[in-house]
Amino acid sequence: MIKTVNLRKLILCLLLPLFVGLIAQLFTQNSRELYLSFQKPPLSPPAIVFPFVWTCLYILIGLASYFIEEAGVCDKKRPRQLYAATLVLNLLWPIVFFTLKWYVFSSIIIISMVIVAAITIYFFYNCDKNAAFIFLPYLIWILYATYLNIGVAVLN
Repeated sequence: MIKTVNLRKLILCLLLPLFVGLIAQLFTQNSRELYLSFQKPPLSPPAIVFPFVWTCLYILIGLASYFIEEAGVCDKKRPRQLYAATLVLNLLWPIVFFTLKWYVFSSIIIISMVIVAAITIYFFYNCDKNAAFIFLPYLIWILYATYLNIGVAVLN
């Protein structure tokens, strides 16, 4: 059975996280220069990697949210709340890290992001398995970013 795509809903679901990323970028204009100035832990990627990775991740989490919205019978309240928390933390973290330069506090925020992402995957899985699997790269990246954040906090 082929399910039709609600194009309007899909576009809205994709645009919301991209918009959050855009707002975060507006508040962190100096992020590339600041990143280049850090003492970084081993396995730190070049600065050019981040905009591409984050754009892909925002598209993936937007797609996951679309699958949740289109999911059949399931309680969507908790997945929606967790997804909203994900977006809020994604907006807050770069501002705290790059603009305020509170590296220890940003470590706490990013650890919260890991926890929220893991719980989100659990609740997404209960509504739509595809949504959960599409959300996994985000969790993996956040785990890696946690390592980078703590490394920067320790080294700088």
